[in-house]
This record gives sequence, C-alpha cells and structure tokens, in this order.
Amino acid sequence: MNGVPGGNIHEGLHFSMENGFDLSNDSESRVFWTQVIVFIAMCSLLVFIGMFVYLPILYAIESAKDAIVIKFVELPLLVRKMLFAQASRRVR
Repeated sequence: MNGVPGGNIHEGLHFSMENGFDLSNDSESRVFWTQVIVFIAMCSLLVFIGMFVYLPILYAIESAKDAIVIKFVELPLLVRKMLFAQASRRVR
C-alpha cells in the first residue's frame, strides 16, 4: 500500500512537494521585500551622504571663492583698473 495513491509514501511525497512549493513562494516574497528594503536603505544612505558630507564641502568651497572675490571687489576702483591693465598686458 505504500506506493499507491492514498498510501503513506504518496501522502508524504505530496506533502513534501506542497511544502516545498509554499516555501518557494514565501522565499520569493522575502527576496522581493529584502531587495526593496536594501534599495531604500542605499538611497537613504546616498541622500544622507549628499546632505551631510557633500553639501557642506560645496558650501565651504563656494564661500571661500566668494570671500576671495569680495576682497577684489572691495578694492578701490583705481587699484582694480591697474590690476586689470597688468593682467591684460601679461596675456598679450
């Protein structure tokens, strides 16, 4: 009776196949949600690095550039014209 439908081996094999199919479906769902969570975590990490590392560096560079330019702008007009004339002569 073990090898016929309704026998012990048939029921055990059928249960094992159904169980494997259910586990396969569950693992597909788990893999999908794991991928979604990892993707969201990586995007969050990129946003965090951008906001708290990259932007402060860019801001510091821009403010340093502005500080240098402001020093030249605050020079008297005669001095700026003289510096411009010297630079023009060096270019030629």
